[in-house]
Amino acid sequence: MRGNRILLLAASLLLLAAGERETCPMGPVQSVASQQAAAYHAASANAELIAPSATTTSRRRAVSPGGPPQANFIDKWTAAKMTANGVVPTTSSTDEEFLRRISLDLTGVIPDSATVTAFVNDKTADKRTRKIDELLASDAFVDRWT
Repeated sequence: MRGNRILLLAASLLLLAAGERETCPMGPVQSVASQQAAAYHAASANAELIAPSATTTSRRRAVSPGGPPQANFIDKWTAAKMTANGVVPTTSSTDEEFLRRISLDLTGVIPDSATVTAFVNDKTADKRTRKIDELLASDAFVDRWT
């Protein structure tokens, strides 16, 4: 019994190592990389379908000219991967969307109306970075993530 399992495992490894697309009784053999590539392709195709033209007045955001802003090496790597995989970037979120998302992600709490109003009325260029730093330093962040 154990010898059969080892033989079956060795045969499976040889098929995967050779990169063959042979079929087995359970169906076609696909690598994880090809499954991920198919998922990326489907996501990209869906993004292209919902990206509106410049004349569309729906709530969907248009494609961002020049791609998303790149502030650090992670942004540059992500933008390069998006381009390589054919993912169409959208414009940046509004201040209200950003504040709600970052507050929920970091603290698990929706911001109150006074916080939203103060954030929207702040006209400084680095307000998003400062808000992230503020939320990371808060007790609510520690409570949520510990």
